[in-house]
Amino acid sequence: MKELLEEKRVDEALEVVENLTDSQVQGSEKELLQILTSADDASLRNSIALRMSDAKCQQVAPCIIDLLKDPKTKGNRGTLLYALHELNYSEHIEVLLPFLADPSFEVSREAYALVKPHFRNLTKKQKNETKALLEAYLEDLRDEIDFRKGVLSVLKK
Repeated sequence: MKELLEEKRVDEALEVVENLTDSQVQGSEKELLQILTSADDASLRNSIALRMSDAKCQQVAPCIIDLLKDPKTKGNRGTLLYALHELNYSEHIEVLLPFLADPSFEVSREAYALVKPHFRNLTKKQKNETKALLEAYLEDLRDEIDFRKGVLSVLKK
């Protein structure tokens, strides 16, 4: 697969990843993790994360968490969050909390599905910080709605 990527044949590399059996994934964990963490192509990252998650490769969870924190994944985090569902991610709940206030529908809903079973275990500090993020996001939405209403009223004149 490295040869395909060196030759910029990402579509073929994607096909290879999607056709790996669970035992092939488990036998290639090190290589797949290296590609996952270094890939610039979001489709390739997502495909590897999903395939490793489906194969129950727990080692991918910390890599996914690191990718979620990486600015290069902004706009492509929903699938990474989805891949965590099959894995043990509970020690990383704090990283997931800010995604509850993400403007992306997919990201906020996936984060909620992941965090919801752990709400009881959140510290008071985690709850307060998450509430503050959500309240700030709601305020931004109110400002956006007010702006759009203003534009509509001008157009109606």
